[in-house]
Amino acid sequence: MIQKLFSIIPKIIFILSPLVVIHTVANALSKSDENSINNVIISYMKGWNENNADKFSESFSSDAEFVNIFGQRFIGKKAVRDRHEVVLNTFLKNTKLEATQIDLKEIKSSNVVIGHINWKIIEPHNKQDAEKVDSQIKYGIFTQVFVKENGKWLIVASQNTLKKD
Repeated sequence: MIQKLFSIIPKIIFILSPLVVIHTVANALSKSDENSINNVIISYMKGWNENNADKFSESFSSDAEFVNIFGQRFIGKKAVRDRHEVVLNTFLKNTKLEATQIDLKEIKSSNVVIGHINWKIIEPHNKQDAEKVDSQIKYGIFTQVFVKENGKWLIVASQNTLKKD
């Protein structure tokens, strides 16, 4: 799937500058595809919130790449899953991940969508504190590339960035 993505990179580079105009004026992304991608996002966030690395990673392609907030790169669905197994069972256990804004832009006629998913994460002092105001909240953004293959949207690349407070 990554090879497929690299074959369309020249098209992506060519149309990146007018991308915002295409999205605003004539976004070709169907409502069905938009809903499907939103379901992918909901699914991995639900997996996170359940501390379930399998569920978190199920919508990543087999050759997906994930760069975390520390700049560490994980290649392949198994590596993405294994890394999240560690973080969801240690220092990010019982955190709550929520999307605060989702922007999707289709690369015209290519079954490729770039998503910017703003997120917040609530880090409770303990499980009972998860909804308390004094829990620590962090904000960030995922930049993700979604590819539609065999009628299913998958994440092929994800960059996670922590925003400054």
